[in-house]
Amino acid sequence: MKLKMTKKKLLAAIVSTALLCGVGVGGTVAWLHDSAQVTNTFDLADVSGEISEEFEDKDDKKDIAFQNTGNIPAYVRVAVSASWTVDAEGTQLANVSAKDTYNETRSTSNKWVKYGDYWYYTEPVEAGAFTEVLFTSVKPNDELDEEYADLHFRYDVSAQLIQAEPSDAVEEAWGVAVDDNGNLIIPTT
Repeated sequence: MKLKMTKKKLLAAIVSTALLCGVGVGGTVAWLHDSAQVTNTFDLADVSGEISEEFEDKDDKKDIAFQNTGNIPAYVRVAVSASWTVDAEGTQLANVSAKDTYNETRSTSNKWVKYGDYWYYTEPVEAGAFTEVLFTSVKPNDELDEEYADLHFRYDVSAQLIQAEPSDAVEEAWGVAVDDNGNLIIPTT
């Protein structure tokens, strides 16, 4: 009988030891385990702009500049086109050219550079800031042939903005380079 008691005690000791080891490991794992939560919120970049211009009369635009209305610095480029239209809604005439029928007076700013079909502002424009004026005045010539008497002069200005950082964005999209100071390097040809 003593042997049976010893086997039962031995079995009870082994089971007790296993349970103690399990509880010890479980307790240690629970003690070493930690949990944390972090919430990161990001503001999305907004690249947007507005054209700033004044009118002296219906056909004379003055002080054309551009504002970065977004929330990050951006580069600006501008395309302009002129035409004569039959009506105020913009029905264009195929046989009347705008060339040599209007005057475009550019500002003295050296920050605007013409390349291809665009005028490029060579410095990034901070959020909320304006470019320097591109054109101080755009208006039809004072002395035009009679064929223009009943026509409407139309001068369209279209601005594009692109984020200033990373510089790869403007280099790839517009085919220009950015120098170490963040200014655009416009090709000369």
